[in-house]
Amino acid sequence: MNGKFVRHLFASFLMVSAAAGAYAQQLNYTGKVNPTPQQVVGQWQFLPVSESIFEVIVAEKAHNAITLAKNLLIERVKNFKAESAKKGDGAVTVILGELKDENIQNALNKYNVKLDKTVIPADNKQGYFIRVVKDDEKYVIIAAGTGHRGAFYAAMTLLQSIGLEKGHLILHCADINDWPVWRDRYFGDYTIPTPEQLITYLARNKVAGYACQYRREWRDFKPEELLYNKKSTWKQAFAPLKEFNDRYDLFDYMFLINIYAAAPREFPILDITKEKDVNDLIERCGYAAELGFTHIMVLADDWTPTQKGDYVCPNKSEKEWFNNSVGRAHGYLMKKVYEALKPKYPNLKFAFCPAPYSLYEHDVPGRVSHQKYLADLVKEMPKDIYVIWTGPQIRSDEVKKADYNLFVKKYAAGQKSYLWDNSGGPMPVPRWETKLYDGFEKDSDGIIFINTFVFSWPWLTPFALGTNDFLWNPRGYDAVASHQDVVEKLYGKGSYKPVKQYLEVYRALNSGDRSANFKDLDNAVSEMKKLKMDTRALEKGANMLKSKFTAVVPSLKVKKAKMPPVFDGKLDDACWADAEGFKLAAWEKGKSVNPSSGKVCHDGENLYLAFRFEHANPLKKPVIDGHDGPVYANSDGCEIFLEGEKPGGYGHLAFDHEKNLFDETKVQSLGLAWNPDWEVAVNKDNGVWTAEVKIPFKSMVPVIETPVNKGTIWRANFCRSYASEGELSCWSPTQGNSFHTTEFFGRLIFE
Repeated sequence: MNGKFVRHLFASFLMVSAAAGAYAQQLNYTGKVNPTPQQVVGQWQFLPVSESIFEVIVAEKAHNAITLAKNLLIERVKNFKAESAKKGDGAVTVILGELKDENIQNALNKYNVKLDKTVIPADNKQGYFIRVVKDDEKYVIIAAGTGHRGAFYAAMTLLQSIGLEKGHLILHCADINDWPVWRDRYFGDYTIPTPEQLITYLARNKVAGYACQYRREWRDFKPEELLYNKKSTWKQAFAPLKEFNDRYDLFDYMFLINIYAAAPREFPILDITKEKDVNDLIERCGYAAELGFTHIMVLADDWTPTQKGDYVCPNKSEKEWFNNSVGRAHGYLMKKVYEALKPKYPNLKFAFCPAPYSLYEHDVPGRVSHQKYLADLVKEMPKDIYVIWTGPQIRSDEVKKADYNLFVKKYAAGQKSYLWDNSGGPMPVPRWETKLYDGFEKDSDGIIFINTFVFSWPWLTPFALGTNDFLWNPRGYDAVASHQDVVEKLYGKGSYKPVKQYLEVYRALNSGDRSANFKDLDNAVSEMKKLKMDTRALEKGANMLKSKFTAVVPSLKVKKAKMPPVFDGKLDDACWADAEGFKLAAWEKGKSVNPSSGKVCHDGENLYLAFRFEHANPLKKPVIDGHDGPVYANSDGCEIFLEGEKPGGYGHLAFDHEKNLFDETKVQSLGLAWNPDWEVAVNKDNGVWTAEVKIPFKSMVPVIETPVNKGTIWRANFCRSYASEGELSCWSPTQGNSFHTTEFFGRLIFE
């Protein structure tokens, strides 16, 4: 899973009236309801509305969520300054509640309204009915939910339908039967929102799930831990959300905690054989439950240590206890967490994100060790724990039934599961276009996690709301129409025009269409700024795209050495004195980095590289080591990218100051299974460490065809990831793009 940008905001509790007022101001009327209702069983009508003749009736002992909905509807009408409807135009009375409420039953009987209650699934508490009845000179709207959340959502449908048409305030309504296909729709972020934000961005759009990701060292998570703003603790920040939900019960909160994540990786790594480590993790998950989280996901994912592509236990004691089966170790850990917390919190749901969480990107079909990991995991793990997966890829544009059968049914032995979706990137203004097979929601127990930043990155809010539109009603979903509707609900009528222009031009340019015009991209951003949109990511996206089109990359002559270097990492050999050198610069303009440099040569059979890295602070020994571990997240490391003259796949080699190696390639879907025969020698001195690298030409097959002759050209980049200082630098600066962006690879010209 991606996402190491962690931002936490202080949350303060707001009274319902203040929240309702601010909420009403932010919603723009579009004439449409989002998510798209499942069934509209009557004609849409425009009913005139005025504050003086608009009322909402709820039961005397109505659920607090229904009372909140009533207040929001009244505030919505009050907020509009429009010509008042005349008495002769008719008044509007909304009778709001749960189907079981006396006021709803009385209204259904009084107006002889028959509801087919079998239309909405019996266990779906988010479903609702709306019926419009004419009663003399007034209209009566019966808005009934199958539960209090359904009643709230019925009110939100009405709220979205109140707006101005030709200067007159109206309620655009119809008879509706509605319910979500995906029951539990979690949208993630790293921030802690306010109750007002939950109402404004989630509740009004019928989103009932919020997930907070904690991607720091897991031991640091405590109720009294200060957040990144250093002004409040977790307990202080989350208390308003717990208080809000204790009162209204409109949300399910998920907490995500990673057992290995830390960059740089300098903390003692969790040892599953140590009772204290296991109990400490149980304690952290218990903290989350006490704070009000109702669903806990424990993650191992990308940070799980590997050895030549195979997942391994990071501690010697684990290797012995679990016979080096990290799947068994993870399953055992989750069993301990589950057994300790389930009795105390019987309604708490548990999920685990395994190391191989997708199919092809992690080579599950072709690698027995990955399949064994999942088999060992589910043998140890209680059946009530969900196993998480991302589909066939890390970022899957489509999930087919065959994918589910392979990953979940076969490899995970039918363990309960649900999808972690990563399709919100990398587009700056994406829309949901992922295809999920019919019935997937049943296989996933109605649960899905959407990895996005719905609060802290405003440019992704339309994606989140459009995604919810799809998940609510997949068959009624129209990607473009939905995207337009949510954008215009957020920013006003006509605001979609520049967004659409940006999206279309960006896509064209990104696909290599040279006829597309960057000026059109800039114009779209300019228009969005006028609409008070947050365009930071859009401008950055445009600039990064431009940089790929205009990239001027460096080149190096790779001279043939008379004598190869003595492999000791000291860089005092004659070949280095004669070799052509290079320096590393910050990957993004305006950044400062510690000085780094290198040299390159060959001897006809091997490529040799020399590196010199200065560092202001002492280097720390990494906790996770071994071949194919996350060396790029260790204290200080170097990354090498090599590709043939014609693009078609590249090799990624990395090492750190402790000589831990990492290698991978996407050529022939080898991934981490590619293990070239290369060597690294390191020498450390005061404030500097140096390294010599030997890469046999023959080891680059199948990434690069050999032999190497005079005039042969390789494409390459050499980069430094100084994680302790948060510094990134490279030979060919990538202008803020990923090191993996091949357009910035320089040229090695062999002599």
